[in-house]
Amino acid sequence: DKDTNAAALGLALAGTPDGAPRDGERSFAYLHLGTGLGAGLVLGGALYRGARTGAGEFGHQVIQLDGPQCDCGNRGCIEALCLA
Repeated sequence: DKDTNAAALGLALAGTPDGAPRDGERSFAYLHLGTGLGAGLVLGGALYRGARTGAGEFGHQVIQLDGPQCDCGNRGCIEALCLA
């Protein structure tokens, strides 16, 4: 699984950083902007992975066809452009 999913699940189970109580119906996105770009998604209190566990992997959306090479093999991914 992804580190962003682990962080999102931890927040869902432990409550929010500001001390707000847990809510089983809470939905939120945990954004990670560091060595890569991604998100962990909690929908209705449950971790959402998507059909092929790619939910939240917005860093590999191609936005510049002739952009720099990304670690995933594509060119012009958001992640490659931000980390270039």
